[in-house]
Amino acid sequence: NTFSTAVFPNPATETLNIQIFSPAPTAANLQLCDMMGRKLFERTIEVAGKHIEQWDVLNTFVPGVYRLSIHDDRENVSVHSVVLTKK
Repeated sequence: NTFSTAVFPNPATETLNIQIFSPAPTAANLQLCDMMGRKLFERTIEVAGKHIEQWDVLNTFVPGVYRLSIHDDRENVSVHSVVLTKK
């Protein structure tokens, strides 16, 4: 088993689900940036096994394309393009 991530649904209209799997306990840092590289949101969570983080994107971010970077304290990195749309 290895560190893995998934983001769904994509495109998202209301809630964005971020699934992280880590075989060993780790701190995962999540950063959402716009396409200009400006950091809009950052959060660090503790992950052991499978974890699903849910973000309310409908009331927080404007529609557009964003970059979600996820990295843990063992230098695993995962980057996703995320599309947020209106309902």
